[in-house]
Amino acid sequence: GILDEVAPARPLVQPQMYGEPLLARDLRHHLQAIKSRGMAVAINTNGLTLTGETARFLVDSEIDSVFVSIDAVAPETLEKVRGIGKLAKIEDSVHRLLGARGGRSHPRIGVSFTVQPANQSEREAFVEKWVPVVDRAPPGGVGPNGPLPPAGHPTKRLPRPPHHLRTPLH
Repeated sequence: GILDEVAPARPLVQPQMYGEPLLARDLRHHLQAIKSRGMAVAINTNGLTLTGETARFLVDSEIDSVFVSIDAVAPETLEKVRGIGKLAKIEDSVHRLLGARGGRSHPRIGVSFTVQPANQSEREAFVEKWVPVVDRAPPGGVGPNGPLPPAGHPTKRLPRPPHHLRTPLH
């Protein structure tokens, strides 16, 4: 199958192309099939359906990274940005995943914050809140026509860890 064809290239597989990956049918089976072939898996989730059982599965399967999109520090800001008032539930999911991981190295756990007019005033508070807690907490931006373009290439190129050198497979 396709996994056997692409496995020699060791791609980074990101199973969230068109929706919430934790809602995908047979997700566990697919993730196990990907990991059994030595491929890296990075998941971006909204965290709303991340149960304790799912957190333990992600840890036990040695998923390479899980990022939870938060986009707010205050519940009313999340309501403005996403139209939902479940900030505590999302934050609890991050802590649940951290608890399931314990002292293990995988998955790398991060939170994301897409800077928008409705939440830009919380950017620094977000970084201060999450940097001491998770492995990564990078705020990103969205322009009026979608994601902001890359900032450009540095004059001196530096190598990145192997995880970031892999080609995403959607």
